[in-house]
Amino acid sequence: MAGGSLKLPYNNSDDPYMVAQKFIDTHQLPQDHLDQVAQFIITNSKAAPAAASAQSFDPFTGGSRYVPGAAGTSNGIVGGGDPFTSSSSYSGSTPPSVPSSHYPLTIPLLFEACNAQGITAKFKENNQLVDQKVRLSDKEVEELLGGVFGAETMQTESLAPLEKALQWSPEKVWPSLDLLRLSLRSREVQDRWIAGSKGSSIMALLQAFLQPPSPTNTQLLAIRCLANMAAHEAGSKQLVVDSDATVSAVTQLAPFPNKNLEIAAATLLLNFAVILTRKTDDLSELCQVLSGLCTLLLTCQDAEAQYRALVGVGTVLGKGSSECTQFAVTLDLRPLLDSLSTSSASKVKECAAHLAAALPT
Repeated sequence: MAGGSLKLPYNNSDDPYMVAQKFIDTHQLPQDHLDQVAQFIITNSKAAPAAASAQSFDPFTGGSRYVPGAAGTSNGIVGGGDPFTSSSSYSGSTPPSVPSSHYPLTIPLLFEACNAQGITAKFKENNQLVDQKVRLSDKEVEELLGGVFGAETMQTESLAPLEKALQWSPEKVWPSLDLLRLSLRSREVQDRWIAGSKGSSIMALLQAFLQPPSPTNTQLLAIRCLANMAAHEAGSKQLVVDSDATVSAVTQLAPFPNKNLEIAAATLLLNFAVILTRKTDDLSELCQVLSGLCTLLLTCQDAEAQYRALVGVGTVLGKGSSECTQFAVTLDLRPLLDSLSTSSASKVKECAAHLAAALPT
């Protein structure tokens, strides 16, 4: 970067992709640089001593204009890093013949990154363009933005104006959805907005925004909101209740028009895999998620989306159900895995190979 370098601390025991994802999220860099940063770490740590080491480099330049479709803007992961292959983020077991560090995943992935300045500017702009009946007063705008951005802990009592802002038209509502996405990271917000019978209203709203002719940005933010509902118990329970309708609505959008929607959809279905393997023995729900993940593997072109879908498949199959494994075979999963096993993205190639080896011949 102009004026200095960015520090990238790295321990030899760390996973390069986890550290790379955290670096990208922290500095709001484009998601498609993930492999470049990871390979930099791998290359420069080969001769490093076992003790912790820190390096500084500045491989990127560019602005931070608020574009909700930019993966580096709002594609953060729980805890600031993507926990794929992290030893601290996995539990359970995979088929004993082919153990894998890539799956199963036990912690949902969240979209955490935040461009507060950009969201604020676009929210205020759109607020002036909507119908007077749903337009927020200046006081309501400041109260809402202060509740989301103004304190370390989310101020749930300040989020009341968001209910009105979520009534904006599909063409204007996406900054409001971005505020909801950030708010859903809070347990207190989920307990207030989703727990009990209130969650069905949020689900109906988000599912409606998924439907054409909603603009791409609105669909993208609706999927990210659904993914972030997996952060806590209230949202996870509601996702289980509405899993059939939600998985169906998302997979019907495939093939997606851009990689950001691909990544969002893959993350949501991966979160469904995490939640359902943890909460239910209903094979029909697990098989529906497995079918949706196969649809994504068939249609997604982005390597990160492919990888998350693969980890989702591994998470479902890692539950050890022979019925799910046989269902995967009937979905013609093996040809998809064989194709992805030749990917230029190393983690996609490796994960696909592990899954292929775990399927019955």
